[in-house]
Amino acid sequence: MELGTLLSTPAWAAATFGEADLGDQRRSKRLVYVAEHIANNPGASLPKQTQGSWADLKAVYRLLREEDVTHEEISQPHWQHTREQANEQDEVVLFVHDDTQVDYGYDPAIKGLGPIGNGSHRGFARPQCAGGGAYPDDRAGAGSGRSGTVGAATHPAPC
Repeated sequence: MELGTLLSTPAWAAATFGEADLGDQRRSKRLVYVAEHIANNPGASLPKQTQGSWADLKAVYRLLREEDVTHEEISQPHWQHTREQANEQDEVVLFVHDDTQVDYGYDPAIKGLGPIGNGSHRGFARPQCAGGGAYPDDRAGAGSGRSGTVGAATHPAPC
């Protein structure tokens, strides 16, 4: 897979999340801000990602508490952007999916967990999807040389 021009973090965030339909343009603008800052420091906590600004941190929490701001509404523009990028490639793009189970043993005091494995433990599944180029001459067997069903790369999402 040949890489095109890499975008700066602000340009990537605007291109990926700028068209999010969150019911108010200010929410979409805030989402772009949040995506940029998370991408700049993905291993940090939200307070560190907002560079210690109490006002910015409160704005992020307000955004995430909005009823219209769901995981799907936030992720949809990213998924669409990923599909468009994959469809622009001259070669097959594979999206490999894997689930990881996070096991908390069997502690009934922990709320919000469901049965995992054979049902004797509690936890949750963490789906992952990653994409990348494959064979340009269609040795992967995708038929047309293009992937017709692609999902979001490196985010919990259906592939």
